Amino acid sequence: MGYAESNPTANVKIADGAFIKTTDDLILSAVSDSEVDVSSIAISISSLPALTRSLFVGTVLDSNINATTQIAKDVILNVGSDLEVSSKTVKDHQIAATALAFDDGQLAAAAAVGINKVNTNTLVDAKEISVGGNSLIKADAQTPFNDVSASSLAGSNFISATVFDLIAKGFPDIPGPRLSLPYLDKSALSGGVSYLDSENNVNARIGDNASFKTTGTLDILAKSEELPELSAFAASQSIDSPVPEDKRVKENSVGLAVTYGDVVNNANAYIGNNAIVDSGNNLTVRSETSIPFNNSFVGGTINSRDSVLKKYEFNPSTTVDITNNTITFNSPHDFAGGENVTYLAKGTAIGGLVDQETYQVVRVDDRTIKLKKNNSDVDLTSIGTGVDHKLRRTELTPGQVTAQVF
Repeated sequence: MGYAESNPTANVKIADGAFIKTTDDLILSAVSDSEVDVSSIAISISSLPALTRSLFVGTVLDSNINATTQIAKDVILNVGSDLEVSSKTVKDHQIAATALAFDDGQLAAAAAVGINKVNTNTLVDAKEISVGGNSLIKADAQTPFNDVSASSLAGSNFISATVFDLIAKGFPDIPGPRLSLPYLDKSALSGGVSYLDSENNVNARIGDNASFKTTGTLDILAKSEELPELSAFAASQSIDSPVPEDKRVKENSVGLAVTYGDVVNNANAYIGNNAIVDSGNNLTVRSETSIPFNNSFVGGTINSRDSVLKKYEFNPSTTVDITNNTITFNSPHDFAGGENVTYLAKGTAIGGLVDQETYQVVRVDDRTIKLKKNNSDVDLTSIGTGVDHKLRRTELTPGQVTAQVF
């Protein structure tokens, strides 16, 4: 059993009654980052007498991530240039459970559970704010990875019937009873369950009765993006397997794989009651939520988009050409050109690219692409580090479900 908790909290607050004056920019920012990779694996080699032919593996991650930036209601701010008030949370979670009951294994069960709650709040409730430039009030919750996977295998197969049999012969005298379920002697049961309960609450606001004046633009932005990936795999070996006749086999086998995800995304950007806002230029109040997901099961896939939401993985050291500013994948991509993609770095970002920034695809051929930003070609200046960088589609139609069974 594996269990992990992650409870990072970041707070920035200007106390009640404060008066602050600056002739230059004022930046208030709270960032809370949770990066957790937890996994459990158990292997049973039942030829060893003291070992069980049945096992269960569970992995649980419980997290509560908070970032709050707040200007309290009695504060007076006089900012000579730009004002930026922001909060940001980043959730990068990977949870895995694997149970392998090899060589006449009877029962293997694996469960992976993720429970996440995120609160990202940027609250401007000041009595009076005067800004000589542009103003940005922003709350952003990002989840580049929230992967939950469970895998299980029970019964004999070619590997267990040969390799693990040789290992077992090296330990012929281990004492102790073999733990088993007699009624399953001729059967193999395998189950994999992945469960995700995730809630994101994002708020960016100018509060009730506030007075806010800026000579430039005013942007109030709230965004929450969650990318859950749930997978379950269950396999059991029966008598029809290519196991030698003198090895143990199963006459009946059952495999059950279940995934369940409950993801809630709330994003609110607003100006409160009786607030007075005076913007010398454009005023924008915008909230965004996005929950693209990929839910896969043995024998097929279910996708929440009319196109499969893909993450194109690549190793920069072998795929990035900084001379020609290209990325070449190991297999054909399906980009036509012009699609929006988000770059996700694992390690040091490729020179010229910024982690979690959005770019446009330029198709070179069926394996090679270039990237653009604001209609200008991106100049790739260095390879970066890490082997599993990704480009993720960000421009798909939500709300449609397709199933592919094979």
